Amino acid sequence: MDEQAYRSADAISHSLLKEFARSPAHFHHRLANPVKETEAMLLGTLIHTMVLEPEEVKSRFIRAEDCDRRTKVGKAKWAELNAEAEEKGLRLIQAGQYDHASRIADALDKDVTSSIYIDEARQGTIEKPLFWTREGVEVKGRPDSILQDGTILDVKTTQNCAKWHFEGEIFRRYYHTQGAFYRSGFLANGGSRWRAHVLVCVETEAPYTVGVFRLGEEVITNADKTISAWLERYRTCVERNEWPGYGQHSVVTPKWALAEVE
Repeated sequence: MDEQAYRSADAISHSLLKEFARSPAHFHHRLANPVKETEAMLLGTLIHTMVLEPEEVKSRFIRAEDCDRRTKVGKAKWAELNAEAEEKGLRLIQAGQYDHASRIADALDKDVTSSIYIDEARQGTIEKPLFWTREGVEVKGRPDSILQDGTILDVKTTQNCAKWHFEGEIFRRYYHTQGAFYRSGFLANGGSRWRAHVLVCVETEAPYTVGVFRLGEEVITNADKTISAWLERYRTCVERNEWPGYGQHSVVTPKWALAEVE
């Protein structure tokens, strides 16, 4: 299944469902206004391809010499190059971005720990679309890779993957609920044994340091409860055809504010 077919499939992805962490109104807006691909997203797709499917890079992307798209001449040149790339079914990437992605992918290949997971990932199932019904809702997911032992692996880029920082990012960015969501899809699609959700992370600036984070049963089981809560709220909103915002809240003085007046 190609990218467009997956995106247009009538089912809810984790990236959409997690909007309920803010409000039903945010979910409803995102549903009606899908996110358009940005250059950062395109770069992320290139990195994933270089890491997980290096043999596919040349058939999907083309490296173009940098041109200043702030100028009239640069814009015209880029439009010409982009048109040529589209005719060939390729994605156009400026040389600077392409080389930056190559350095990031190379760091993952050279790191002792991440290279083991990456090698296993390349032997597993890459970005397999999963469709299933969960609690009466049609949903979909596409993990980066499902390893042969039942481990689900995702490659993440970040500014800082030091343990003290990235552990917080896991919960702030809802990587834990993503892991629970993927486990649900894996098991619903015939997976016999789930082992763990592993995040292979690499920093986007030199020296492109790598960190590997393993989310086990305790984290994923608790995150799964959040998935169920989001789905319950979704069903309620659909039944009532109401998509509220933040609502009304009572405020209490936090301890840090009390300390200021003492």
